[in-house]
Amino acid sequence: MELLDGLEGYTSTNLKDQAELTRLIKSTVASKQFGLEDYLAGLIAQASIYAMPAGNIGGFSTENIRV
Repeated sequence: MELLDGLEGYTSTNLKDQAELTRLIKSTVASKQFGLEDYLAGLIAQASIYAMPAGNIGGFSTENIRV
C-alpha cells in the first residue's frame, strides 16, 4: 500500500489535449474491450474533455464520474 502512491505509468500536464488523454486511458479501455481500444479511447477522451469544467480543473472531482 505504501508503494502505490509513488507508482505511475503516465503523467499529463494538459488534460484538455485529446491525444494525450487518449494515450492515458487506452490501457484501461484495452483491459475491458481488447481490439477496440484505439477507437473507444478516442471517443471517451473526447467525451471527457466536453464534460470537464472550463478554466481551472482543480475543482474537478472524480467522484462525479460514473460508469
